Amino acid sequence: DKSVQRRLGSAMLLDRIARYRKDKSLPDDDESFSEKAIVQHFTGDQRAVTRYVLDGIRNAITYSPDNKLRDYVDNSGKGHEKPFSYSAIEKTFYSKFIGSSMLETPWNYRSDVGENPRTIEVGQIVRLMSLIADKVYVGKYDEEIGTAKLESKVQKGEDVAEKHLAAFRMAKEEILYCWISYI
Repeated sequence: DKSVQRRLGSAMLLDRIARYRKDKSLPDDDESFSEKAIVQHFTGDQRAVTRYVLDGIRNAITYSPDNKLRDYVDNSGKGHEKPFSYSAIEKTFYSKFIGSSMLETPWNYRSDVGENPRTIEVGQIVRLMSLIADKVYVGKYDEEIGTAKLESKVQKGEDVAEKHLAAFRMAKEEILYCWISYI
């Protein structure tokens, strides 16, 4: 599934960085190169390396311990306990908020003062996702109720907690895509 592919892509990025350093005779801890330099170095594989860089960013967001929304994301794509699918997160949050252009600044640019563009980007997206989790999901969405046939239960007149139902509906991909555009 997509989340596994993104994790693998992130691991492939580490391999490409190591190969780049070796090809350029750079020390193992050197980070003076840019995303764009790595992509251009691997001629014929540039599209894949670009994807690996973006996978690394997605991975940093997805698995950040500060990302409260990650507790509400189903990475397997088959479950009925969590409201979000990884695919929906990728098609909305990641496609709208992650810059897809490869940066020309050094990999470690202003990292020492917390002003690295990618680090800031990851932090902002994690904060946004956590804010949404706090406002819509934490204490409102009940995994025991889950998502299975929830709309059917509502149509049959079964009692479903209003906050749970709202949280479920806000996570539906087509609805998520619409409301996230206003952020």
